[in-house]
Amino acid sequence: MKVRPERFFLLFLVSACAAIPYSAHAADTNAYLYIAHAAPGRNISSTTNPEYPVDISIGGQCIAQGLSFGEIRGPFTLPAATYAAKLSIADATDPCGGSVVFSGSAAITAGSSWMGMVALNSANQVVGKIFALDLKAVPTGRGILIVANTTTDNLTGTITVGDGTSSPLSANFAAGTVTSVPVLKGLYNATVYPEGSSTAATGPTRFESVSRNVYLFVLAGSTANNSVQIIGPEVIRDVL
Repeated sequence: MKVRPERFFLLFLVSACAAIPYSAHAADTNAYLYIAHAAPGRNISSTTNPEYPVDISIGGQCIAQGLSFGEIRGPFTLPAATYAAKLSIADATDPCGGSVVFSGSAAITAGSSWMGMVALNSANQVVGKIFALDLKAVPTGRGILIVANTTTDNLTGTITVGDGTSSPLSANFAAGTVTSVPVLKGLYNATVYPEGSSTAATGPTRFESVSRNVYLFVLAGSTANNSVQIIGPEVIRDVL
């Protein structure tokens, strides 16, 4: 399954249910917010802090301070509503009071599931991307990888069993898309390549798939300066 996030940020209104069964969403009055930082500072400029720490305010509340490149935080619980949000340069003495680099607003609905990222566009300007998380029940003995490609490059990936004795799984990660990859439980190594290349852009990254878990991965950076990286996984456990 691939979902293209067509809207710029409408900001971080990322919800994902980490501990509540999918079947309970209909009665849930809240949304659950995950935020991934996928904007490497050195892709913004050669003098920008590589971690590019930011603060995030939603509805006037500073919910995330000093979020740095490579982090995924959450879930944050928010009542269903329409929120104004802003992303600002991190300021330890005045949280969420620094220079604003992105702002927006969006409505979030009760029981909805989303993920959003701080990312960069082709001009290396800070933007946001948002997509829906499909948290339908995961069968026993399987896990689901949800991979968001925030780069402007088409990428491919291979996922091999930890001992390397089995044929690898492969997947295509087009720029700006989200891909779900089902796997059996076990140990795996994931490697990402530029489309059409056999030279790894990043990886291998080792992870373990546990029965009925969902794993959130984000691809960040650029093939232009060899900065592609795998962020995550953030684990959503027991999606029944």
